[in-house]
Amino acid sequence: MSQPSEQPQPIFAIDDAQLERKQNFFGSLPDDKDEAARTRRSLLFPGSVDWYVLRQFLLIFFFIVIIISVFYILMDFLNSADVFVQKCKQHNIPTAVALYEYYMPRLLVLFDALLTVCVILPGIILINQMIGRNEILALSCMGIRRVRVAYMIFISAIVLIVFFTVCREFVLPDQRSVIGSDMKSFFERDKIRVESKADPMTSVYITGESLDLAHGTIIQPVLNMPMYLNKYGQCISAEIAVWQPEQLGNGAEPTRKAGYLLKNVVAEKNMDDQSSLTINNTEILITPLNNPWLKKGECFLVSGIEIEDLTINYELQEYSSIAELRRIMERMPANQRTDAAINIHKRITRPFIDFCVIFVGLSFILANDNRFLLILIKAALWWACSWIIINMSSSLAGNADQVLTPAMAAWVPLIVFSAAAAYVWNKVFY
Repeated sequence: MSQPSEQPQPIFAIDDAQLERKQNFFGSLPDDKDEAARTRRSLLFPGSVDWYVLRQFLLIFFFIVIIISVFYILMDFLNSADVFVQKCKQHNIPTAVALYEYYMPRLLVLFDALLTVCVILPGIILINQMIGRNEILALSCMGIRRVRVAYMIFISAIVLIVFFTVCREFVLPDQRSVIGSDMKSFFERDKIRVESKADPMTSVYITGESLDLAHGTIIQPVLNMPMYLNKYGQCISAEIAVWQPEQLGNGAEPTRKAGYLLKNVVAEKNMDDQSSLTINNTEILITPLNNPWLKKGECFLVSGIEIEDLTINYELQEYSSIAELRRIMERMPANQRTDAAINIHKRITRPFIDFCVIFVGLSFILANDNRFLLILIKAALWWACSWIIINMSSSLAGNADQVLTPAMAAWVPLIVFSAAAAYVWNKVFY
């Protein structure tokens, strides 16, 4: 009686030893027979290859960051090294501390702008090195595609994007005075510079020598009055101007609007015995006449510009948080709010655009093309076209005669980049 023949085994069957090797490489479990399930599981439990890729990526990333930082600091510092050291001695500040406080915010701004380059370039270099050392070939022989190796790079990119997003919202707004200052004003940070503003309510242009935020005062304030409020002179100055919030009565009705109390006023005409200046029957510049709460030599300017608004430089509003951008937009005239509105929407879409650009940029090395120079050229062209052409074109279209609304001007790049990322996902990852 013949023995029953054994059933033939599949040539490419995965035995327990192979599954165990995959577990060691990518953290998958032996009972995960499905490739997608093993991939999801390995993201939660990284294996040795994941940690290897992450370690090599971070080494290349920080090497590039250090090279760029040293080059930037040397090029900027060597031009004014003598003055910088002399200022440190005058203000009794250690040179190392001054260098850190002066250049660290600037480096954050620099790498915030170069974030996508600083992620794409190390990723391309790392995977090219793994191809040259035949590590990608060894993984391919195990049935592992090279795109799987890049998962830790994408996770690192997400962490870096979150880090710089937090910096844009909480770190850079506090460092605006350092970022926008020259060396002289950096060493005189105890005097907060007044960012001159025109009050949208009254068109009074407010400036001064410096600010004392602890006491809410402007030191040596100067008011440049518009034509319809220049009864007592085109320019009104004082010793100090104290910000006073709106005062409410018993019925929650405002008894006095918010504004600045000016002391030791100097004007072309004495205002002590003169009437207050009004706009549409509303007192704007209040004098001591018929206002016993004002002393001689004082006056009160009703204003919608708070003391904090005088610290915000419109030219540096890209370093403001979203909340501050909204505050800036509310304080600006209606015909000047376009830039602030575009910046708000750009701030919201920036993290998603960064990831889409990185995702597409890394796809050039993840495709089946090992020509390193050609890959670098493709990635450089993609970055240049995406940032220079798409971003600038949409911003100009939003500013120029309202071709696009501020929201659409900021969201058009995200729509384009998302479409490119979706195409890459179907082309490379499947």
